[in-house]
Amino acid sequence: MDDCCMRRLCLLVCWVILVGPTSWLHAQDVVRIEESEDGYLLSWNSEEGVTSFLQHSQDLSYWEYTPYYHVGDGLSHGALLGDDLRPAESRVNFYRLLFHPTNSLDPDDTDGDGLPNHFELGHGYAPVLVDSDDNGISDADEDLDGDGESNITEYANGTDAGDSSSNSGGVGEELPQVVFKSRGKFQPPLGIWIYNFDDPIFPYTWYPCALFDGELFDGVGDDFYQWKPLPEEWGQWVQGIYHYNYSAEFSYFPYIFTAMSAVDQADSKQYAQGALHIENGIMVPYSIRRTFLKVIVGHDGIELVIEAEPVTLTIPAEESVSDTITLTPVPGTEIHLLPVEIVPDWNRDGVIDDEDRSKVTDENPFRWWVNDDDDQGVVRNKENHNDIPGEGIADHKDLTVDGLRDVIDFFPLYPDIRELLEVLPAEKYTYKLSHEDGAFNFGELPNTELVGDPAIDGVGAFVRELSAAREVVGLPLKKVSAEGAVISNAMLDALKQGRGVLMLEVCNTTEKPLWLKIFRGDQLLGEVPFPVKTSGAEKMFRWKNLANVVGASVTEVSRMSEPDNYPDDQTNNKAFIMVHGYEPQLDASGNQNDARGFNVEIFKRLHQSGSRAKFVGVTWNGATGKDYHQAVINAFKTSGSMKGIAQEMGGAEVVVAAHSLGNVVTSNAIAHEGFSPTHYFMVNAAVPVEAYAPSQANGTGKQAGEMAKWMTHDKWKSYYDLGLQKLFASQWHELFAADDNRRELTWKGRFLGAAPVAYNFYSSGEDVLENPDAQETVWKNLSTFIANWLSGAGTGRHAWVSQEMAKGSDLASLIFLKRNHAGWKINFSNFDLEYTGYPIDGNYYSFFADQAKSELEMPGGGRLSDENLAQIGFFWRFRLYDQAGDGEDKDSWAQLYGPIVDGNLASGNGFTQPNQVTKAQSSAEAGKPEVQAELLASAIPAMSYAAGANSMDQVANFNMASLYKQNGWPTPNELGRGAEKPENMNDWFHSDFWVIAPVYVQSLYLEWVDLAELDKH
Repeated sequence: MDDCCMRRLCLLVCWVILVGPTSWLHAQDVVRIEESEDGYLLSWNSEEGVTSFLQHSQDLSYWEYTPYYHVGDGLSHGALLGDDLRPAESRVNFYRLLFHPTNSLDPDDTDGDGLPNHFELGHGYAPVLVDSDDNGISDADEDLDGDGESNITEYANGTDAGDSSSNSGGVGEELPQVVFKSRGKFQPPLGIWIYNFDDPIFPYTWYPCALFDGELFDGVGDDFYQWKPLPEEWGQWVQGIYHYNYSAEFSYFPYIFTAMSAVDQADSKQYAQGALHIENGIMVPYSIRRTFLKVIVGHDGIELVIEAEPVTLTIPAEESVSDTITLTPVPGTEIHLLPVEIVPDWNRDGVIDDEDRSKVTDENPFRWWVNDDDDQGVVRNKENHNDIPGEGIADHKDLTVDGLRDVIDFFPLYPDIRELLEVLPAEKYTYKLSHEDGAFNFGELPNTELVGDPAIDGVGAFVRELSAAREVVGLPLKKVSAEGAVISNAMLDALKQGRGVLMLEVCNTTEKPLWLKIFRGDQLLGEVPFPVKTSGAEKMFRWKNLANVVGASVTEVSRMSEPDNYPDDQTNNKAFIMVHGYEPQLDASGNQNDARGFNVEIFKRLHQSGSRAKFVGVTWNGATGKDYHQAVINAFKTSGSMKGIAQEMGGAEVVVAAHSLGNVVTSNAIAHEGFSPTHYFMVNAAVPVEAYAPSQANGTGKQAGEMAKWMTHDKWKSYYDLGLQKLFASQWHELFAADDNRRELTWKGRFLGAAPVAYNFYSSGEDVLENPDAQETVWKNLSTFIANWLSGAGTGRHAWVSQEMAKGSDLASLIFLKRNHAGWKINFSNFDLEYTGYPIDGNYYSFFADQAKSELEMPGGGRLSDENLAQIGFFWRFRLYDQAGDGEDKDSWAQLYGPIVDGNLASGNGFTQPNQVTKAQSSAEAGKPEVQAELLASAIPAMSYAAGANSMDQVANFNMASLYKQNGWPTPNELGRGAEKPENMNDWFHSDFWVIAPVYVQSLYLEWVDLAELDKH
């Protein structure tokens, strides 16, 4: 054996002696984490002769020292974490131990530079490096505070090395304070030992990392051993150790991390130990999981033989990495474990980062819905293109993205194959996506930034930013067949640089994995699975059918069990309940399919906004054709079931949103039926302002002045101008005391109990709920607007105000409204007019406004006394409707017309009217929920504007028209609004929050997610 080989063998023997057997690497235990009464306690076992330093990280890339270190004594040591070292709410912090040989001359000065460890840790220096920042000046000779005295001088004198005014002079001019500088930059290990298959005499070769230039060992010349840089194309994962030569005395002692005995210098972060993970304030286990592609390269004559297979390693938080990974090199081969992972935007926050990695497993597949609705353009077209699953031409059938409304059905996917492409370059190898069932289509977006701004260029920008959405629209798609669809070289080049995503849609239901496959020619070298589970969207959320509460037949039963394709363990402890509004149109079978489409679309938009709440779509019988007032009655009657839905969710924190008339269902449930959500999002609420803010007088939109004035029927304007609101049906309740349930026959304050949890999402550009016109007349409203609205031709501008003014008004209300009583019609009963009118030639006529004013100025109110108005009424009497016979009982609702005080009978024109009804009977009748529903729906007009078009007192307000048009607005032509007046064409209409393409309104859903913390873990 020549001298060179002998010297190499001696060096190897010395290395083995100094390093010891592999078990030495694990003599010290990993970091253990447990909760204590005082916080979180980290503990570890120590070993004599080794000093341990505790480090922490939030991103597994940059590690910082903590103040904690221990000189090994064979005992267990620990550290109680302060607030600055704990993870934030619902986050994770990683901890590891840095071991270094104890300095026998001064155990508390590990690097022997004269500065004790506690000083260096407290002033930002690395306690294991003589020169922490590698600038040629030792830490002891540095002048941290710039006061002219070195750190070692200030330490020796007991002055503060971080304060320029504290120095040995003690007096004199105070020097400028220097900003504290962090000197202890993270020093990565300098290299790894790698098994060299070509040298059986000295098989281990030291490879310095890229940050280190030159030789590692002092006193070892080039003639003895030359250390080569780690070949760039290598991404090996081998059993090795870190080594650091910090002084001659300890030049060969290993410098290791317990959590990193299996090493990839380029990406060591997967091997961090001691992960403290907090979810909802509770410490939970944190496992590190990653997939690698195991590439075995061997020599068979001249030909290079490559075999590749996926290897998935899971490193539980309680275990040491070195116990999990074992690689045994085979002579004559090279083994590469190349990290590769197919990463979705798991939490749907618009970026793909470390929080999205290692989430998809066989047990926890990625879940998505089939793109089987018919989206086109920018606005929902109920006749041709809608959101009902399975109707129309399914969007996945053509290999393109069908307009801005279709983008909601796609998800981004990032194949992290950077290191794989270094070893198996695109020039020589082909990469394909493959699926046995052909259940996917995909397009390529090579310019997308993985961690870019979600609202600008991130992976979630396609539902948040218009230009990004338009880039996706029309994107050509490739069918992912069993044979595979090729990923283009342009896309692979982007992936090699760590950017770009694939955009996928689902074509059918499957539970078979999506595969990334690597070919050399026709030879399959390896494949990496991406576990998936797909289904129809309705199998990803719950659905409660309440239509039968009011006797309607149902064609589908409720689905309140755990959704098959979005199980509860994927969600948080929140439930999001969505209630639709009035829907005048049924399909040919009488089904409320539009409500299905509504619920599906809201679920998708919330899901894409990051919501992890359990979604519950509620269907109720709001499809009453032309009979809008019956829909209001149904809304009241359905409200009692909302509490039961919350109970079915098993104690989950409930958030509810309701659209339009669905707010009557929801508000009444909160105010009167024991339903208690934490947040209530009122969206375009078709409910009068006074129901929530009874003292509010003025609106905020068109006719922003006194609401009651503009909501008064044109034939009653003269009464209003003279202050005779006492005669109105809307004011009748004020005649009665608080113990009389007739006091409840009013919209005023009806839903005040819902205000504390309510958020009013209104639009100043409303069409259906638009505030009154200056020249408001019932005939004008009914002939121009309601006819179209109730005929099914469209929702109709101004419809809500019109139906309030049509209550009991004219013959027109009989034509267009099924119920016609009380409201704005004056009581013309001949017998009643003896109490509320004046005689001419033996006939009685209702008081005109000035006559009524004169009468009321008489003692006791004359013939318009309170008792007369209570028992007779100045407005047309309430009528009892026969619901079963679909007709009207022509007798007045007599039970309501009892006296204010028993014994006081209505009197007028010199005689007394017999009244057999008592106050108690009237109060009991008025206290019935069905009576209140009937009268508020069809007989008692609102005297305030719709909440969905105005800001309100008592609640938080969000004007959608001004806050959430963050991407501008579609053109009138795109919206189909050519018939609108120019000033209305660009308004935010009644249903725009869900019928217009997501990119224009998605900020609204992001607001909901933020307000109710729906994305909370």
